[in-house]
Amino acid sequence: MTSAAPSMIGRSLRRHRGRLLAAIALLCLWQLCEAAVPVAIGLIIDRAVLTGSIPAMVVSLIGLTALFGVLSMAYRHGARTANVALHRETHQLRVEVAERALDPRGVRTDLMPGEVLSIASADADTAGLIFRQLALTGAGLCGVLATAGYLLITDWLVGIVIILGVPLVLGAVHLLTPRVSRHAEEQQGRIAAASGQAADLMRGLRVLKGIGGEAAAGERYRRTSQRARAAGVATIDGIAIMEGIRTFMIGLLVAVVVLVAGWRLITGRLTPGELVAVVGLATFLAEPVGLVAALVPMLARTAAAGRRIRAFLGLPPLVQAGDRAPGDAPADLRLSGLRAGPAAEFDLDCGPGELVVLACGDPAVVREVLEVLDARSRPRHGHVLLAGVPRDGLDPVAAAALITVAPHQVDLFAGSLAHNVFGAEGEPGPREREVLAAAAVDELLGLFPDGLAHPLAAEGANLSGGQRQRIALARALAADRPVLVLHDPTTAVDAVTELAIARGCRSVRSRSATLVITTSPAFCALADRVVVVDEAGSTTGRHDDLLRTSAAYRRLVQR
Repeated sequence: MTSAAPSMIGRSLRRHRGRLLAAIALLCLWQLCEAAVPVAIGLIIDRAVLTGSIPAMVVSLIGLTALFGVLSMAYRHGARTANVALHRETHQLRVEVAERALDPRGVRTDLMPGEVLSIASADADTAGLIFRQLALTGAGLCGVLATAGYLLITDWLVGIVIILGVPLVLGAVHLLTPRVSRHAEEQQGRIAAASGQAADLMRGLRVLKGIGGEAAAGERYRRTSQRARAAGVATIDGIAIMEGIRTFMIGLLVAVVVLVAGWRLITGRLTPGELVAVVGLATFLAEPVGLVAALVPMLARTAAAGRRIRAFLGLPPLVQAGDRAPGDAPADLRLSGLRAGPAAEFDLDCGPGELVVLACGDPAVVREVLEVLDARSRPRHGHVLLAGVPRDGLDPVAAAALITVAPHQVDLFAGSLAHNVFGAEGEPGPREREVLAAAAVDELLGLFPDGLAHPLAAEGANLSGGQRQRIALARALAADRPVLVLHDPTTAVDAVTELAIARGCRSVRSRSATLVITTSPAFCALADRVVVVDEAGSTTGRHDDLLRTSAAYRRLVQR
C-alpha cells in the first residue's frame, strides 16, 4: 500500500474525528451491553431461578429490560453518528473531485468523463465506508476485551483461549489483504474505464450509426466490460476466501471455548449460571471478532479508492495560468509575432467594438492558436496579451471574467434550453432576447411548443447539428465577456442563416472585442479586418480587398 492511500484516509478521519470518536464511544457501549446480556442471564439463573426468589426475579427482569433499552439506544445513535460522518465525508470528496474537474485551469488527463464520474461517485462512496467500519471495529475490540476480561475473572483457562485465539483469527484474515487490495484497485479502474467508454459511445452514437460502426464499437465495449467483470470476479473471489477463512476460524474459536467451558463445569470449576454466561459469551464472541476482522478487507477497498481519488486531485492543470490581475487597459486581445504549427508568424489586434476574422486552412495551426488563447499551452514563439497582460500570466478567475473561448465542438447537457443558454429558467429580458436572435435561436423556439423550457437530451442528442451549434453560440454570446473567441460557429447552418448569425453577432458584440476563427464568407465580409495565415506568411486587410489581391484567400473563402 502506497503512502497516498493512508494519507487520504488519515485526512478524512481528521476532518470528522469528533463524530468518529462519539460513534465509537456509543457503539462500545452497545457492545458492552451485548456482552453483559449472557452474563446477566447467568446471574439470574444462579440467584433467582435456582434459588426460587420472586423478588430477585422481578429485580432481574427490570434490570434486563433496562439493559436492552440502553443497548438499543446506544446502537441507534452510534450507528447514526457514524453514518453522518460517512455521508459528510463522501459529499466532501465528491465536491473536491467536482471542483478539481471544474477548476478554471482545467485538468490535464486522459480520463474520459465517465471515468471521472466513477471517481466522484463509486470511489467516493467506497472511501467513506471507513467511518462505519472503524466505529464498528472499535466497538468490536471493546466487546472482545470485555468478554476476555470477564472470562479471565470467571475462569482463567477460558480467558487464555480467547486471548490467544483472537490474534490467530485476525492474522489468518490479514494474509489475504494484499491480494484483495490489488484486485479491488484493478476492479475500480476497469469499471471506471467501462463507464467512460459507455458515456463516450452514447455521445457519439449518432455518428456511429451514420458510418455503420455500431458493431465495432459494441465489440470494443464488450471487451472492456468483460475485463471489468473479470476484475470484479477476482475481487469477490478474494473477499469470499477471506470471509470463509474468517468464519471458519471464528467458529473454531467458539467451539474450543465451549469445549473448555464444558470441561471446567464437569470438574466443578464453573457454576451452571457461569456455564450459561460462558457459552453465551462464546457465541456472542463471533460478532465482535467479525467486526474487528472486517476492518482488514475494508481498509484494502478504501485504500484503493483513496489512491484513485488522490491521483485525480493531484493531476496537473491544463491551463498555464499565473496570478496577475488585469490593469486598467482596455479589454482587448493582441497577438504579436505568434507562430503556430507550420504557419509563419503573424500579428493580430482585436479591440473593443471590433470583429476580426482569423482565416487559416490548416487545422493544426487553428488548434494550436485556440490552445494558446485558452491558455492550455504557452506560445512557442511570440506573445498573447489580454487587456495588456500576458495571457498565461493572468489569474484564471480574472481571465475567465475577461475572455470566452468557444470551441467548434458543441457540448450541451441534459436540461432545458434555457438552462443550456442562460444557466437558469425564467422569462428572457431584452438582452436575452437580443442574444437569442443573434444566434438564430429565436427561430428554433417556434419549432418547440414549450419554447425555452424545451428539454434537451445529453449532448443535445435530440437536436440537429445546426440546432446544437446555434444554442452553443447563444451560450457564448450570453456570457457577454469583453473578449470572445469563436471557432467556426456556423458550419452546420445554411448560407442564409449564416449571414443572419454573422450580422447578429456583429450587432450584439458592438462594444466588445470578437475574434472569429473561420473561413466563412459571411463573417469575413462583415469583419473590420481579416488576418490570413499560412506557411508562406500572413496578410491583413478587408474582405473585398483580399478577394482582389490574394489568390490564397480566395481559395479559402469561396465555396
